[in-house]
Amino acid sequence: MAVIGAGPSGLSVLERICANVRSVGGDTRLRMHLVDPYVEAGGRVWHRDQPGRLWMNTVAGTVTMFTDATVDCEGPVRPGPTLHEWAVAQGTPLSEDSSLDPLVPETSRQRWASRRVMGEYLRWFLEHVEEQCPPGVTVERHATVAVEVTSRVARGRTTQLVRLQGRDEALECDYVVFAYGGPGSALTARQKRLRDAARSSGGSYVPAGTASVEAVAAVAAGEPVLMRGIGLTFYDYLQLLTTERGGRFVREKPGSLTYVPSGREPRIMVGSRRGVPHRPAPWPQLPLPRQCVVPRWPDADSLFAAARVSDPAAAVADIKRRVTYEAEYAYYFELFASHPDRVASAWDEFSVRLRQARAGGRARLAMVTAAVRSSEDVFDLERTTDPLREATFGDLGSLQTWMRRHVAASSRRSMSPDHSADRAALTALSRVSNLLVEMPRDGLRRESTEAVAGVRRWLASQIKYLAGGAPWPRQEELIALSRAGVVTFLGPIGEVTADGTGRLRCRSLCVPDTEIHFSSLVEARMPDPAAGTPVVSSTEAPVRLSTAACADGVSGGVVPAARAPKFRVSDAGQVLTPSGMPDPHWYAVGASAATPTHSSLPRVRMNSALLRRTDRIARSVLADLRRHQED
Repeated sequence: MAVIGAGPSGLSVLERICANVRSVGGDTRLRMHLVDPYVEAGGRVWHRDQPGRLWMNTVAGTVTMFTDATVDCEGPVRPGPTLHEWAVAQGTPLSEDSSLDPLVPETSRQRWASRRVMGEYLRWFLEHVEEQCPPGVTVERHATVAVEVTSRVARGRTTQLVRLQGRDEALECDYVVFAYGGPGSALTARQKRLRDAARSSGGSYVPAGTASVEAVAAVAAGEPVLMRGIGLTFYDYLQLLTTERGGRFVREKPGSLTYVPSGREPRIMVGSRRGVPHRPAPWPQLPLPRQCVVPRWPDADSLFAAARVSDPAAAVADIKRRVTYEAEYAYYFELFASHPDRVASAWDEFSVRLRQARAGGRARLAMVTAAVRSSEDVFDLERTTDPLREATFGDLGSLQTWMRRHVAASSRRSMSPDHSADRAALTALSRVSNLLVEMPRDGLRRESTEAVAGVRRWLASQIKYLAGGAPWPRQEELIALSRAGVVTFLGPIGEVTADGTGRLRCRSLCVPDTEIHFSSLVEARMPDPAAGTPVVSSTEAPVRLSTAACADGVSGGVVPAARAPKFRVSDAGQVLTPSGMPDPHWYAVGASAATPTHSSLPRVRMNSALLRRTDRIARSVLADLRRHQED
């Protein structure tokens, strides 16, 4: 069995195989090949040679690679240490970043670990799994790239040939699990033109993908550079272009942070579709909201029924309405229950009127405004997640002031128990997202499947904005960089084009008559291709395929080396053929799967969707092996 990718998804597959092998596979003898150029460090994202100021976005006490009692899986639960517990036991500092020390104690479970420390944890986890392998199960590591996977049938037996870069002989396997993560999309024709224009004018073009020192090495001091994207990757690039170039942050007093430039920084301009950074995740040590029963309106049956209607647009509208109702109900339940001094009516009366009023209607807004004392407590999902949608500013200076205040306010909300209703809404949206991910697809027409996929992408975008931002200390640093003139906010931006001299330019959509010129463009984001779009493996060498189905319907022949696919998968994680049948030899999990799965790190006591998926894959493989042995 070959597992392509040694990040959290691939390593979890190995652990679940070992956990289930005796109960499902019997006396199965199994050799597992783990293929990844960063196999010793838990994959590329977590390798040990990156700067220590590149943090994880999740505090160490909530990250684990082990199942616990909340994980709804058929396989055995095998608990183990969280990242925080492992680091404390090993005497490993979570982060050597001294800027965190005044904010979060060095050994606190609420501290963010550097990504390379997570890599050490994943390396330890692999060694732990190898030590726990039952008799007859072995793991072989291959620190290289899988460049081709083909299927061969001989004498009634199907064999998977996995060719590795720099190796003459292919691995012969019965099963392949694609678990590569963080894929990067191939450049479009438009992006190639931007790259060529940037290079012709002495600048550079950095495509979407994981931030690295090498990617921005050519960006010169004082050079105007546009960072397109204000998500987590943007904050990584900020570190690489500021503190990694000798700049430093100084905390003169609590709540006051100043950036002292080194003079080696470029002039960083930043814009995106929304134009504002994502909100930080709610501070974990805050009390949980008084949880109402959710999901209340959507359930698997109602979502499936909505998706089956003949009009896809109507299906999308119906599902979005249910999602919005769910978030609003959870938000206001928590507001009324935990903050009664901020409302002007009884919950029982308000909840009935909330259900009866049409979503988005004026009567609904008037009813909510009358019942909630402060406009800051009114919940509007679309307006909350797109605050600059209708805003205009007289000049860029006014936008900078607004943005610094907005970032500061978002950080305060994420850290304050006064806004526990935000967390309640986020919990509701996450649970509905899980329902959509796990919703069966059998019996849905292609148009319906695409409509549901569109809703999933919309909902994922809303959740990412509400809680997918960089940790609040990073937001504080962003404000300091803005005050120092190192960062200039552009808000929502239009299309990037090249002028007659090859220089790049764009317009701020919220500052009329403002055109921005720059020489380098950094796509400061991870690629987010729609389901069905071929992608390039994070190993930077795509996997070529000659059997089964790519997400874009390619089958037979060989997919060109410039295209590596995501896969359509069954609920068990098996890759689907063009006819929709599961291939018994190919599996995909995490970012390798076109069907949305939660490829984020498993969280403590959160019934991790990733661990549920890897358990199903392991049990499916082992059950199939046992059937073959019995035959």
